Amino acid sequence: MLVAGLVLLATVAIGEFAGWPFLAGPLQQYLSQRLDRRVTISPGPGFAVRFVGHLRLRAAQLDLAAPDWSAAPHLLQAQNLEVDLRWIDLWRAGRGQRLRIHRLQAETLDVHLERQADGRTSWSLGRRPDADAPPAELPLVGSLLPGRALIHVRDQTQAL
Repeated sequence: MLVAGLVLLATVAIGEFAGWPFLAGPLQQYLSQRLDRRVTISPGPGFAVRFVGHLRLRAAQLDLAAPDWSAAPHLLQAQNLEVDLRWIDLWRAGRGQRLRIHRLQAETLDVHLERQADGRTSWSLGRRPDADAPPAELPLVGSLLPGRALIHVRDQTQAL
């Protein structure tokens, strides 16, 4: 029992130190299914994910697809991205509260936000449980540190 516990502890310590490089593909698949959008995370150099303390993701490139109805090339595209999410914020978001991103840093950030006249929003991620549910609010970002950012907003309800 003690040996198994020490082996588990050593495995976690090595994984955290190395940044769990083999998780890029599974994380990409999980997020694509959970968010109901294609998510592409560049594996290899620059990729790291950490779980101890809070969830931290570092990737050379991350792409989050726009919804099928959108003409935008993507919802989000980031290069040299670092994202920190607190576990309590993820737990709350999983229970329907607004997602809070503790820190988002990127060398370049390109975001396309759209709201259709019927209320659909490009940032509503995942399958909506019922058609009468209100659209998701934009995530709150505690610290946004882009080197260079382009944010495109198209809101048919506000004629923007």
